[in-house]
Amino acid sequence: MINNAINEYFSNSTILMNWSLTITAASFLLILSNSYYKLKGNKKIAYLFFFPAWIFFGFSIEKYNELSNDIILIKLLYKETPDYQENFNRLTLEINNLYSLQTENFFYGISVIILAITLIIIFFILDKQN
Repeated sequence: MINNAINEYFSNSTILMNWSLTITAASFLLILSNSYYKLKGNKKIAYLFFFPAWIFFGFSIEKYNELSNDIILIKLLYKETPDYQENFNRLTLEINNLYSLQTENFFYGISVIILAITLIIIFFILDKQN
Protein backbone atom coordinates (compact mmCIF):
# COMPACT_ATOMS: atom_id res chain seq x y z
CA MET A 1 0.00 0.00 0.00
CA ILE A 2 2.79 2.44 0.90
CA ASN A 3 4.65 1.42 -2.23
CA ASN A 4 1.56 2.22 -4.34
CA ALA A 5 1.29 5.67 -2.76
CA ILE A 6 4.96 6.41 -3.43
CA ASN A 7 4.61 5.21 -7.02
CA GLU A 8 1.55 7.44 -7.42
CA TYR A 9 3.53 10.47 -6.18
CA PHE A 10 6.27 9.66 -8.66
CA SER A 11 3.82 9.15 -11.54
CA ASN A 12 1.97 12.41 -10.91
CA SER A 13 5.21 14.29 -10.39
CA THR A 14 6.54 12.97 -13.71
CA ILE A 15 3.39 14.14 -15.49
CA LEU A 16 3.81 17.66 -14.06
CA MET A 17 7.47 17.71 -15.05
CA ASN A 18 6.64 16.65 -18.61
CA TRP A 19 3.97 19.32 -18.90
CA SER A 20 6.40 21.93 -17.53
CA LEU A 21 8.94 21.05 -20.20
CA THR A 22 6.32 20.97 -22.95
CA ILE A 23 4.77 24.33 -22.06
CA THR A 24 8.19 25.96 -21.68
CA ALA A 25 9.27 24.72 -25.11
CA ALA A 26 5.96 25.71 -26.72
CA SER A 27 6.04 29.23 -25.28
CA PHE A 28 9.68 29.62 -26.34
CA LEU A 29 8.76 28.57 -29.88
CA LEU A 30 5.81 30.98 -29.82
CA ILE A 31 8.19 33.86 -29.23
CA LEU A 32 10.78 32.73 -31.76
CA SER A 33 8.57 31.69 -34.64
CA ASN A 34 5.80 34.24 -34.51
CA SER A 35 5.97 35.30 -38.15
CA TYR A 36 2.21 35.77 -38.63
CA TYR A 37 1.85 38.52 -36.06
CA LYS A 38 4.49 40.45 -34.14
CA LEU A 39 3.78 42.84 -31.31
CA LYS A 40 4.94 46.37 -31.95
CA GLY A 41 6.33 49.05 -29.68
CA ASN A 42 5.60 48.89 -25.97
CA LYS A 43 3.28 45.92 -26.48
CA LYS A 44 6.33 43.63 -26.67
CA ILE A 45 6.37 43.78 -22.89
CA ALA A 46 3.78 41.00 -22.96
CA TYR A 47 6.60 38.63 -23.96
CA LEU A 48 8.37 39.41 -20.68
CA PHE A 49 5.61 37.57 -18.81
CA PHE A 50 6.97 34.33 -20.21
CA PHE A 51 10.18 34.64 -18.19
CA PRO A 52 8.57 34.37 -14.72
CA ALA A 53 6.55 31.42 -16.03
CA TRP A 54 9.74 29.69 -17.17
CA ILE A 55 11.26 30.32 -13.74
CA PHE A 56 8.24 28.76 -12.03
CA PHE A 57 8.42 25.78 -14.39
CA GLY A 58 12.14 25.50 -13.63
CA PHE A 59 11.39 25.38 -9.89
CA SER A 60 8.75 22.74 -10.58
CA ILE A 61 11.28 20.62 -12.47
CA GLU A 62 13.83 21.09 -9.67
CA LYS A 63 11.30 19.83 -7.11
CA TYR A 64 10.68 16.81 -9.36
CA ASN A 65 14.38 15.99 -9.26
CA GLU A 66 14.49 16.26 -5.47
CA LEU A 67 11.32 14.20 -5.12
CA SER A 68 12.57 11.45 -7.42
CA ASN A 69 15.83 11.26 -5.44
CA ASP A 70 13.87 10.87 -2.20
CA ILE A 71 11.68 8.17 -3.73
CA ILE A 72 14.75 6.24 -4.82
CA LEU A 73 16.22 6.65 -1.33
CA ILE A 74 13.05 5.47 0.39
CA LYS A 75 12.96 2.38 -1.82
CA LEU A 76 16.60 1.62 -1.05
CA LEU A 77 16.07 2.02 2.70
CA TYR A 78 12.97 -0.13 2.73
CA LYS A 79 13.26 -2.12 5.96
CA GLU A 80 17.02 -2.51 5.59
CA THR A 81 18.20 -0.14 8.26
CA PRO A 82 17.61 -0.20 12.02
CA ASP A 83 16.18 3.33 12.05
CA TYR A 84 13.97 2.64 9.02
CA GLN A 85 10.77 3.99 10.58
CA GLU A 86 12.36 7.30 11.52
CA ASN A 87 13.89 7.75 8.06
CA PHE A 88 10.68 6.59 6.40
CA ASN A 89 8.58 9.15 8.28
CA ARG A 90 11.02 11.96 7.49
CA LEU A 91 11.26 11.02 3.80
CA THR A 92 7.50 10.62 3.29
CA LEU A 93 6.93 14.05 4.84
CA GLU A 94 9.63 15.50 2.58
CA ILE A 95 8.13 13.79 -0.49
CA ASN A 96 4.74 15.26 0.35
CA ASN A 97 6.22 18.75 0.81
CA LEU A 98 8.21 18.54 -2.42
CA TYR A 99 5.16 17.40 -4.38
CA SER A 100 3.14 20.30 -2.94
CA LEU A 101 5.87 22.76 -3.94
CA GLN A 102 6.09 21.23 -7.40
CA THR A 103 2.36 21.55 -8.04
CA GLU A 104 2.32 25.06 -6.59
CA ASN A 105 5.12 26.25 -8.89
CA PHE A 106 3.53 24.50 -11.86
CA PHE A 107 0.20 26.27 -11.34
CA TYR A 108 1.94 29.63 -10.82
CA GLY A 109 3.69 29.07 -14.15
CA ILE A 110 0.40 28.16 -15.84
CA SER A 111 -1.23 31.29 -14.42
CA VAL A 112 1.53 33.54 -15.76
CA ILE A 113 1.43 31.83 -19.19
CA ILE A 114 -2.33 32.39 -19.36
CA LEU A 115 -1.82 36.05 -18.45
CA ALA A 116 0.85 36.48 -21.15
CA ILE A 117 -1.22 34.80 -23.85
CA THR A 118 -4.28 36.84 -22.85
CA LEU A 119 -2.27 40.05 -23.19
CA ILE A 120 -0.97 38.99 -26.59
CA ILE A 121 -4.50 38.21 -27.79
CA ILE A 122 -5.82 41.54 -26.46
CA PHE A 123 -2.98 43.43 -28.19
CA PHE A 124 -3.67 41.49 -31.39
CA ILE A 125 -7.37 42.45 -31.28
CA LEU A 126 -6.55 46.08 -30.53
CA ASP A 127 -4.08 46.26 -33.42
CA LYS A 128 -6.63 44.76 -35.83
CA GLN A 129 -9.19 47.40 -34.83
CA ASN A 130 -6.74 50.24 -35.59
